[in-house]
Amino acid sequence: MTAAGWPPERARRRGRRAVRVLRNSALRALDRSGVSVPERHVSSWTELACLPRYLQLREAMELAYHEDPAVRAACRRTAALAVQHAVGGQAPGPGQVDHAVPYALAELPVVLDGPALYGVETSVFVYHRPMDLLAPVITGEAVLLRSAPGQGYCVVTAQPPEVAPAPTDTAPVPGTHPLAGTGVVTP
Repeated sequence: MTAAGWPPERARRRGRRAVRVLRNSALRALDRSGVSVPERHVSSWTELACLPRYLQLREAMELAYHEDPAVRAACRRTAALAVQHAVGGQAPGPGQVDHAVPYALAELPVVLDGPALYGVETSVFVYHRPMDLLAPVITGEAVLLRSAPGQGYCVVTAQPPEVAPAPTDTAPVPGTHPLAGTGVVTP
Protein backbone atom coordinates (compact mmCIF):
# COMPACT_ATOMS: atom_id res chain seq x y z
CA MET A 1 0.00 0.00 0.00
CA THR A 2 2.92 2.32 0.59
CA ALA A 3 4.01 1.51 -2.99
CA ALA A 4 0.65 2.89 -4.06
CA GLY A 5 1.50 6.18 -2.32
CA TRP A 6 -0.43 5.63 0.90
CA PRO A 7 1.07 7.22 4.02
CA PRO A 8 2.77 4.52 6.14
CA GLU A 9 0.40 4.91 9.11
CA ARG A 10 -2.68 4.59 6.89
CA ALA A 11 -1.17 1.52 5.22
CA ARG A 12 -0.45 -0.06 8.63
CA ARG A 13 -4.01 0.58 9.83
CA ARG A 14 -5.46 -0.84 6.62
CA GLY A 15 -3.16 -3.85 6.83
CA ARG A 16 -4.07 -4.57 10.46
CA ARG A 17 -7.75 -4.32 9.61
CA ALA A 18 -7.38 -6.66 6.62
CA VAL A 19 -5.49 -9.20 8.73
CA ARG A 20 -8.17 -9.07 11.44
CA VAL A 21 -10.99 -9.54 8.92
CA LEU A 22 -9.25 -12.41 7.12
CA ARG A 23 -8.19 -14.13 10.34
CA ASN A 24 -11.68 -13.93 11.84
CA SER A 25 -13.26 -15.20 8.62
CA ALA A 26 -10.86 -18.14 8.51
CA LEU A 27 -11.44 -18.98 12.16
CA ARG A 28 -15.23 -18.89 11.73
CA ALA A 29 -15.05 -21.09 8.62
CA LEU A 30 -12.84 -23.63 10.37
CA ASP A 31 -15.13 -23.63 13.40
CA ARG A 32 -18.24 -24.15 11.23
CA SER A 33 -16.42 -27.01 9.50
CA GLY A 34 -15.95 -28.78 12.82
CA VAL A 35 -12.22 -28.17 13.18
CA SER A 36 -11.23 -28.37 16.81
CA VAL A 37 -9.06 -25.48 18.02
CA PRO A 38 -9.18 -23.49 14.76
CA GLU A 39 -6.52 -21.10 16.09
CA ARG A 40 -3.92 -23.85 15.60
CA HIS A 41 -4.57 -23.73 11.85
CA VAL A 42 -4.26 -19.99 11.19
CA SER A 43 -0.90 -18.21 11.15
CA SER A 44 0.13 -14.62 10.63
CA TRP A 45 3.02 -13.42 8.49
CA THR A 46 4.64 -12.12 11.67
CA GLU A 47 4.65 -15.64 13.15
CA LEU A 48 5.98 -17.20 9.95
CA ALA A 49 8.65 -14.55 9.36
CA CYS A 50 10.35 -15.55 12.63
CA LEU A 51 10.83 -19.18 11.59
CA PRO A 52 14.37 -20.18 10.53
CA ARG A 53 13.00 -22.15 7.55
CA TYR A 54 10.98 -19.14 6.37
CA LEU A 55 14.11 -16.98 6.53
CA GLN A 56 16.07 -19.58 4.51
CA LEU A 57 13.32 -19.76 1.91
CA ARG A 58 13.01 -15.98 1.77
CA GLU A 59 16.74 -15.73 1.06
CA ALA A 60 16.36 -18.30 -1.73
CA MET A 61 13.46 -16.24 -3.14
CA GLU A 62 15.67 -13.14 -3.26
CA LEU A 63 18.35 -15.07 -5.14
CA ALA A 64 15.79 -16.48 -7.58
CA TYR A 65 14.37 -12.99 -8.15
CA HIS A 66 17.80 -11.63 -9.08
CA GLU A 67 19.01 -14.65 -11.07
CA ASP A 68 15.92 -16.17 -12.73
CA PRO A 69 14.13 -14.04 -15.36
CA ALA A 70 10.90 -16.07 -15.09
CA VAL A 71 10.73 -15.56 -11.31
CA ARG A 72 11.58 -11.87 -11.64
CA ALA A 73 8.87 -11.33 -14.27
CA ALA A 74 6.24 -13.16 -12.18
CA CYS A 75 7.14 -11.19 -9.04
CA ARG A 76 7.01 -7.89 -10.91
CA ARG A 77 3.63 -8.75 -12.47
CA THR A 78 2.25 -9.67 -9.05
CA ALA A 79 3.63 -6.51 -7.47
CA ALA A 80 2.28 -4.33 -10.31
CA LEU A 81 -1.20 -5.85 -9.99
CA ALA A 82 -1.19 -5.32 -6.21
CA VAL A 83 -0.28 -1.65 -6.61
CA GLN A 84 -2.75 -1.19 -9.47
CA HIS A 85 -5.52 -2.63 -7.28
CA ALA A 86 -4.55 -0.37 -4.37
CA VAL A 87 -4.74 2.77 -6.52
CA GLY A 88 -8.03 1.93 -8.17
CA GLY A 89 -6.83 0.62 -11.51
CA GLN A 90 -4.13 3.09 -12.49
CA ALA A 91 -0.99 1.46 -13.93
CA PRO A 92 1.92 1.78 -11.49
CA GLY A 93 5.31 3.21 -12.34
CA PRO A 94 8.53 1.15 -12.20
CA GLY A 95 9.48 2.65 -8.82
CA GLN A 96 6.14 1.62 -7.33
CA VAL A 97 6.61 -1.90 -8.66
CA ASP A 98 10.14 -2.05 -7.20
CA HIS A 99 8.73 -0.95 -3.85
CA ALA A 100 6.05 -3.70 -3.93
CA VAL A 101 8.24 -6.64 -5.05
CA PRO A 102 9.02 -7.66 -1.43
CA TYR A 103 5.28 -8.37 -1.01
CA ALA A 104 5.49 -11.01 -3.75
CA LEU A 105 8.76 -12.43 -2.42
CA ALA A 106 7.25 -12.72 1.07
CA GLU A 107 4.43 -14.95 -0.25
CA LEU A 108 6.62 -17.41 -2.13
CA PRO A 109 7.96 -19.40 0.87
CA VAL A 110 4.41 -20.16 2.03
CA VAL A 111 3.25 -21.36 -1.37
CA LEU A 112 6.41 -23.33 -2.12
CA ASP A 113 7.12 -25.11 1.17
CA GLY A 114 4.11 -25.09 3.49
CA PRO A 115 5.02 -28.53 4.88
CA ALA A 116 8.29 -27.24 6.38
CA LEU A 117 6.75 -24.03 7.68
CA TYR A 118 3.74 -25.69 9.28
CA GLY A 119 5.43 -28.93 10.40
CA VAL A 120 3.15 -31.18 8.31
CA GLU A 121 3.68 -33.77 5.58
CA THR A 122 1.44 -32.05 3.04
CA SER A 123 0.11 -28.58 2.48
CA VAL A 124 -2.26 -27.17 -0.11
CA PHE A 125 -2.22 -23.46 -0.87
CA VAL A 126 -5.79 -22.46 -1.75
CA TYR A 127 -6.51 -19.23 -3.58
CA HIS A 128 -9.56 -17.64 -5.22
CA ARG A 129 -7.93 -17.16 -8.65
CA PRO A 130 -4.88 -18.39 -10.56
CA MET A 131 -1.71 -16.77 -9.23
CA ASP A 132 0.67 -15.39 -11.83
CA LEU A 133 3.32 -15.61 -9.12
CA LEU A 134 3.16 -19.42 -9.23
CA ALA A 135 2.89 -19.88 -12.98
CA PRO A 136 6.64 -20.25 -13.66
CA VAL A 137 6.98 -22.78 -10.83
CA ILE A 138 3.99 -24.86 -11.94
CA THR A 139 4.93 -24.78 -15.61
CA GLY A 140 8.61 -25.52 -14.92
CA GLU A 141 9.74 -22.26 -16.48
CA ALA A 142 11.43 -21.17 -13.23
CA VAL A 143 14.97 -22.51 -13.10
CA LEU A 144 15.78 -21.74 -9.47
CA LEU A 145 12.46 -22.44 -7.74
CA ARG A 146 10.65 -25.71 -7.17
CA SER A 147 7.88 -26.53 -4.78
CA ALA A 148 8.67 -28.89 -1.93
CA PRO A 149 7.47 -32.47 -1.91
CA GLY A 150 3.99 -32.51 -0.39
CA GLN A 151 3.14 -28.97 -1.49
CA GLY A 152 0.02 -28.51 -3.60
CA TYR A 153 -2.00 -25.65 -5.08
CA CYS A 154 -5.68 -25.26 -5.64
CA VAL A 155 -7.84 -22.53 -7.13
CA VAL A 156 -11.31 -22.43 -5.60
CA THR A 157 -14.03 -20.21 -7.01
CA ALA A 158 -17.70 -19.85 -6.27
CA GLN A 159 -19.88 -21.52 -8.87
CA PRO A 160 -23.04 -19.66 -9.82
CA PRO A 161 -26.14 -21.79 -9.12
CA GLU A 162 -27.25 -21.81 -12.78
CA VAL A 163 -23.97 -23.35 -13.96
CA ALA A 164 -23.78 -27.12 -14.32
CA PRO A 165 -21.23 -28.93 -12.15
CA ALA A 166 -17.70 -28.94 -13.54
CA PRO A 167 -16.62 -32.09 -15.33
CA THR A 168 -14.28 -34.40 -13.44
CA ASP A 169 -11.68 -33.94 -16.19
CA THR A 170 -9.28 -31.24 -14.99
CA ALA A 171 -7.87 -30.24 -18.39
CA PRO A 172 -7.67 -26.47 -18.85
CA VAL A 173 -10.34 -24.86 -20.96
CA PRO A 174 -8.82 -23.48 -24.19
CA GLY A 175 -8.41 -19.71 -24.13
CA THR A 176 -8.31 -19.40 -20.35
CA HIS A 177 -5.48 -18.65 -17.95
CA PRO A 178 -2.77 -21.33 -18.29
CA LEU A 179 -3.41 -22.46 -14.71
CA ALA A 180 -7.22 -22.43 -14.90
CA GLY A 181 -8.81 -25.81 -14.44
CA THR A 182 -5.67 -27.46 -13.19
CA GLY A 183 -7.03 -28.25 -9.73
CA VAL A 184 -4.37 -29.37 -7.30
CA VAL A 185 -0.97 -29.31 -8.92
CA THR A 186 2.07 -30.84 -7.35
CA PRO A 187 5.13 -30.45 -9.60
